[in-house]
Amino acid sequence: MTTPRTPAASPEAAARSIRVLVLSFAGAMAIVAVIAPVLLPPGEADQPPLLLLAGFAAVPLVSLALVHLIGYRADPLDRNDVVRDVADVQAASLRRFLPGHMLRMALAEAPLIALLALGFTLPYGPWPVLAAAGPAIAVLFFIAWPGRRTVRRVADQLEANGARSHLPEAFGHA
Repeated sequence: MTTPRTPAASPEAAARSIRVLVLSFAGAMAIVAVIAPVLLPPGEADQPPLLLLAGFAAVPLVSLALVHLIGYRADPLDRNDVVRDVADVQAASLRRFLPGHMLRMALAEAPLIALLALGFTLPYGPWPVLAAAGPAIAVLFFIAWPGRRTVRRVADQLEANGARSHLPEAFGHA
């Protein structure tokens, strides 16, 4: 006898929780930007040169490049193992989606954390964080939001052995 599936265990609920996780990370990054002027000591210089501000703003692009190199990897589903129902396949696909998803979010957040730490040592106070916060949040949404592009890239990895992952359907991208 099979046990009934609880709503929290459904692939749709898991997909919703992944979206909430991305929003939580984005909110945390925004809070860091808001409290940086209070948290960081005022800089000796009033404002860094414009070229340096542009450099701070470009730091999140490094994480974007790293994610495109390593962030979409997922172990393919075994073609012979996928004889279960669609919900079980979706659950297995989501379990393989999650480690890469966490890596993408961590890589998106890392530049802001690094610049926060640098804010204590550089003579510019909160400017590194303020310059990079917007681009870092944009990079987070671009690489971690489970939209069609991101889900399809991971699904292609999961389906490399010919098994159908049903991952896009779990996120409502049928």
